[in-house]
Amino acid sequence: ILWLARLEEECSGAPFPHPFTLRELEDVRRRACNLLRIRNAVHFVAGRRHDRLHLELQPKAARFMNGSEQGRGAVEAFLSQLHQDMNRNKLLRGALLRSCTTSRGRLRPLERAALSGQDGLRLTTPEPGRGEVLSLFACSARTGIPLSWEAVRAIEEAVFVPSEGMTARELDTLVGILCSDHGIMAAEQMLESGFLGRLIPEFGRVQDLVQYLYPVGRHSLETVRRLTEFAKGEDPLYGGLWTRTCHQERLLLAGLLHDIGKGGENHEHRGALLARSLLTRFGADAERA
Repeated sequence: ILWLARLEEECSGAPFPHPFTLRELEDVRRRACNLLRIRNAVHFVAGRRHDRLHLELQPKAARFMNGSEQGRGAVEAFLSQLHQDMNRNKLLRGALLRSCTTSRGRLRPLERAALSGQDGLRLTTPEPGRGEVLSLFACSARTGIPLSWEAVRAIEEAVFVPSEGMTARELDTLVGILCSDHGIMAAEQMLESGFLGRLIPEFGRVQDLVQYLYPVGRHSLETVRRLTEFAKGEDPLYGGLWTRTCHQERLLLAGLLHDIGKGGENHEHRGALLARSLLTRFGADAERA
């Protein structure tokens, strides 16, 4: 991101037409520096050049980065920050590439809450409510058009009333997003922009929790992705099982929420209680919950 910006300025003599504020670019620099420090730590604990954070190196690298702090909690905190830094810069890189490889054309109305531009989908209002944001992600899930950085920034800065839980209609919209042709792409944007965690606070509390492999949020979306692959009939065994499943949307919700009890003992039981509680709060009937 920073190299492209510098290259454009050197070649054209003009500021690079990126969509980021100075504060956002400074955040890129800070996260990039942290990733370089982690890379140096991996080299040190491996005793040679080594650019893969293998399982056996994680406790050593975490101890190197955090000083005397040890134990599984230190490793999880270390990996959580690593994934947050990588995911954030990945999100900004995608926005930058769309910005510098496409021309700024006219915006065209796509749906009630969405405008389509060369750099992706935009909101029709600068101060969106939760319903408008969900509609934008639903549009992205149907069309395969990613959100523009302007839209991501507006979503991150939007203020939602904390006491207002998701409604039954919004819950159906979320399930519809997961079932759409480009649903996982849209869901990943929901995760990376922080909106999914704000929509489901129980999910947001554990989405960056890492237990040696992937963060809970990323792992949960991967679970949903595999389920949607079964729905396409690509797997002869599980595709057949999927077609005989009576309530497929419930299975997708279970896939999304199956690890929200992580972070303590007996997480399966705790997660089941949390899922039932939040689905009831969101207006699901008792049988569905």
